[in-house]
Amino acid sequence: MISRITNRISKTKKNSKTTKSSPRINKFNNSKYRNFSTTALPERFIETFPGLVNAVEKPKKWFNKLVPNSKEMCVYFVGGGNMAQALIGGLYEKNIKIVTIDPEDGTRSMLESKYGVCTSKSIADSDIESEADVVVLAVKPQIASSVFEELADVKWNKQTIVSLMAGINLDAIKESIPGEDLKYIRTMPNTPSLIGKGVTGVYVECEESKEITEELLGDISSIHYIPDEDSINKVAAISGSGPAYFFAFMESLMKAGKEMGLSEDMSHQLVIDTAVGAAEIAKGSDSVQLLRERVTRKGDSTEKGLEVFKEDDMDKTVKRVVDAALKRGRELSKL
Repeated sequence: MISRITNRISKTKKNSKTTKSSPRINKFNNSKYRNFSTTALPERFIETFPGLVNAVEKPKKWFNKLVPNSKEMCVYFVGGGNMAQALIGGLYEKNIKIVTIDPEDGTRSMLESKYGVCTSKSIADSDIESEADVVVLAVKPQIASSVFEELADVKWNKQTIVSLMAGINLDAIKESIPGEDLKYIRTMPNTPSLIGKGVTGVYVECEESKEITEELLGDISSIHYIPDEDSINKVAAISGSGPAYFFAFMESLMKAGKEMGLSEDMSHQLVIDTAVGAAEIAKGSDSVQLLRERVTRKGDSTEKGLEVFKEDDMDKTVKRVVDAALKRGRELSKL
């Protein structure tokens, strides 16, 4: 049996690049390997084969790859859309059981084949009541009420409820999913989380919830804890809607390039590459103002272009955009 384990570990090392995308490995769930320990081996064997023993005594590192969905913590996703898939992509190699509830056959099939996770067509058909340690609400706000109706029949017991839903405050969630021993976390991730470059604002009611937050979101986004729930709307107005603001500016810059006579393809590529490069530079600096000043020289074309922003009061325009997003976020939270 030991030789089989070490052979499997050796193969995992050689094939580590393909482990993440292999559903066959993700579905491996043999408890006799997972629970194996060298503590029961004879002392002479341990002294003779210390290297082998050390390799086997690192099950957390290697068996998390071989048995990523073994029962340590169980996370249920209610909804299998893009954001849920982003989180699952960051979790499925960990020692966590993942179950996704989604009514769409195609979505369930894709999740099963890509990540090797368990799925269910509805809350009623699942074992969410007996299995779930964490429940992630990853549905669109428009269908939240119908999901809450389904969840109303669940007898909760010390689970943590994590909301990814925009515009649904914790009071509404607590009213629909009540429980004295439940913990609630509200998050506001943004779309770059889909590629592991996200930003997430998080409101928690106790320090203990931060550990679960880091486990769920740490691999796909930076995490920023906020002091009060209303600040979720402020985060949404900046980083939640922020990608769309940048896309809109990039779109305008591409149009300007075409109007100057550049090809559509060249305008597109120039703007994309410039945005990526500027973002990388900004990421390593404490002051974007200083960066702007370094790029701008007295009397040059950059200065003349920036003067138009100043004449049109760009700061005021951006503030109006953000204020409008914040106002709408607060309105949605009251619905």
